[in-house]
Amino acid sequence: MKNNLLIYLVLAFSIASCETVVDIDVPIEPPKLVVSGTFDSFGNWHFSVTKSMHILDVAEPKVYDSAVISVFQGGSNWFTVPPVGMGKYFYYSGAVDMGKEFSVTVEVPKLEMAMAFCELPKPPETISLSYDSTIKAVVNNGHYMEDVNSIEIVFDNDISVSDYYMLSLQGFGFPPYYYRDPNNPNPPPPPDSTWNELHINTDDPIATDGESDGTYRYMSRLIFSDELINGKQYTLRMGTDQWHLENAGKIRVLFSSISKDGYLFLKTLKEQRVAGNDPFSEPVNVHSNIENGYGIFYGIATDTLEIRIR
Repeated sequence: MKNNLLIYLVLAFSIASCETVVDIDVPIEPPKLVVSGTFDSFGNWHFSVTKSMHILDVAEPKVYDSAVISVFQGGSNWFTVPPVGMGKYFYYSGAVDMGKEFSVTVEVPKLEMAMAFCELPKPPETISLSYDSTIKAVVNNGHYMEDVNSIEIVFDNDISVSDYYMLSLQGFGFPPYYYRDPNNPNPPPPPDSTWNELHINTDDPIATDGESDGTYRYMSRLIFSDELINGKQYTLRMGTDQWHLENAGKIRVLFSSISKDGYLFLKTLKEQRVAGNDPFSEPVNVHSNIENGYGIFYGIATDTLEIRIR
């Protein structure tokens, strides 16, 4: 027995003494600018500027409030975007010409200048927007909870170009989170009515690129291409939670054309978020169109449609 114990101790010591510590040199790439920029047909230019982080960095991303952001139109320097704090920048230029290419450069001392190019697409060719108050899609415990068909938008698609779309829904009324307790004898006054973002409920096959909780039914916005509808007139049906509609006197649809880079960025960003919740998924690289850096710069042309529902 003593001999067996001695053998076990010798083996344990041998195994422990065979541990090897290997130092791995992680290459440190020079930091680059990270730029997020959008502009729309109304002339609102939004940017944020930070610095890329190394895999071993533990601090918050560095923001830059003194970057020089220059916007060019037709090769000529058009304007410089001023900072508004916290690494954010904003400029209002007035209406922007459709179909023209714009470029932007971002300069920060000691870092390589970043730049990007983008063309502002034409807005969607919307034909009509309608609301059918008689449609009730799903009933839960006697109450209408979901509605996937009451709002209908019809639009034309140009066969000569590839189009990319983004759509969101808003209601004018109390915020969706507002609740009046019927058992409270002195309820607080309701907040002021304003435009509030609404979830989009739809079972339309075109909605597979939408942001959702994984079911493609409760989306904050739809993002889709014309791959299924190229050159056709299309009718998109959608709705929102019924109790949201009950608090909304008006609804409006923000229907936008976005540049291809914007579509690829939003699509891969959504895919990365979904993949992040699955330990067995393939890694997803978020689309970037920033030269000498990382990030996105894209244009948005919006058609705003409004309809009264009660």
